[in-house]
Amino acid sequence: MEELLKNKFWILLLLTFSVSTLKAQEKSIFGKVIDSTTVKGVANVNILNKRSGEIVVTNEKGDFYLRALASDSIIITNIGYERKGFKWD
Repeated sequence: MEELLKNKFWILLLLTFSVSTLKAQEKSIFGKVIDSTTVKGVANVNILNKRSGEIVVTNEKGDFYLRALASDSIIITNIGYERKGFKWD
């Protein structure tokens, strides 16, 4: 079962919108991590901004909030799931 979970594309990341924050180029990312099989939010997923070292964890609904600059690398990990990453624009 665990192997099956690792092989599935498990994340649908919904970046609902971004808002300017303290720095002119820094943006706020509001998002949700969803299991593609159950289409439900995934709790306790670690989300890392590699540049800043900031780590946030999704809530019980899979929601999260993170600050990032353009071109920051964002890494998403959770036990039993495949690690995913993307570059923020």
